Amino acid sequence: MEPKNSIFSDNWTDIVFEGRNQAYGAYEIRRKNGKNTGLALILAIVFFSLVVSLPVIIRLISDVLPEDKVIKSEEVILAEPPPLDKEEPPPPPAEPPPPLKSTVQFTPPVIVEEVPDDPPPTQEEMKVVDAGATTQVGDENGVDLSLLDQGKGNQVVEEPAPVQTFTIVEQMPGYPGGDAELMKYIQKTIKYPPIAKENGITGTVYVQFVVDQNGEVVDVTVVRGAASKDLDQEATRVIKSLPKWTPGKQTGKPVRVQFTLPIKFVLS
Repeated sequence: MEPKNSIFSDNWTDIVFEGRNQAYGAYEIRRKNGKNTGLALILAIVFFSLVVSLPVIIRLISDVLPEDKVIKSEEVILAEPPPLDKEEPPPPPAEPPPPLKSTVQFTPPVIVEEVPDDPPPTQEEMKVVDAGATTQVGDENGVDLSLLDQGKGNQVVEEPAPVQTFTIVEQMPGYPGGDAELMKYIQKTIKYPPIAKENGITGTVYVQFVVDQNGEVVDVTVVRGAASKDLDQEATRVIKSLPKWTPGKQTGKPVRVQFTLPIKFVLS
């Protein structure tokens, strides 16, 4: 007779879980541990036996099948190529393709000789035309119409050559007092647009201008503006108000020089 508290019995599970929550999953798992272990052992033995006997089963099935159903594999051995005959002459070289012909058809010109209807007059038939025996005297108080400005008539008026604008020259233009004075002038003259200031708009305006041969600031344009047109207009106004510069020189002659100046609008 098996003892009451044998380790092979599931009575020890009740002892372990005595006074505990037996509805918990661990109690059910340990109580059914013996059955689950036995079932797993039986399935493992069956699977192992099937794997070991699989070659025997395959051999028995192949013996039962008719011979026409059995697929036989045959090794195909290709014949070796015939030996090369050294005395056989080599094949003739391939003929080159014919030259391409032009598809443009050339039509020879046809010379047509045109004969005038009336032959030109001979030298004997040509006579000197009499210019007239009467001399016409003009008005002494008259004005020669050729001297009047008739919109310049058919006269050819030569347009002046465009003045070249440089970006780098031998002697660059100079602002009175140097770059430091230029920055001071811009900071003193610039006025932040009220609308842009109220909306908190900032940015940098790149203004392009030219210092001509006389040192004047001309051709002021905005090459890249900010987020507000008011900032662009204010930057243009400040650059146009710049005083006269010392003109730049190339080979000793004053020339036009182009500059690009960034003006930053920042709210403190």
